[in-house]
Amino acid sequence: MKKIILTLSTVFSIAFSACGHSCPSIFGEWQSSKELSYEYAKSAEGITENQLEFISQAFGYLKFTYYPKYALQHATPEFPIIINGKNHPMSFEEMHQKVKYLKCTKELVIVKFITGKKEFEIMELHFVNENTFWVSSGSKIREYFIRNKEHA
Repeated sequence: MKKIILTLSTVFSIAFSACGHSCPSIFGEWQSSKELSYEYAKSAEGITENQLEFISQAFGYLKFTYYPKYALQHATPEFPIIINGKNHPMSFEEMHQKVKYLKCTKELVIVKFITGKKEFEIMELHFVNENTFWVSSGSKIREYFIRNKEHA
């Protein structure tokens, strides 16, 4: 009997691991935090004044909602980005992307955004706590996101 139970548990564990990770800690709505991103950048080594100015203008608008099989980037109204005295309006379009959660721990969620048949982007979400994470595109700049508790 023990042999059958061990075999069934092995089959179930293989089946569930083949489905990918489930990451309920990330599910819900997340809003970019201009304040946290700017505060980090002010104290980070190697961040220029131009980068700080960009963060102060561009961060805080982006909003994502994560679901088990896809992520939604919410549309934003156009907002001004002033560079060298010229306005370069910016906005985000609504976008649905299939996702696969490659790793899910208390400190780190790795998400594979599937953008096409053979195209994808992998992003690491570094958790500060259960309601705050940050991402970086390889630069020293971090964009922080805060859970929107109204939509959790």
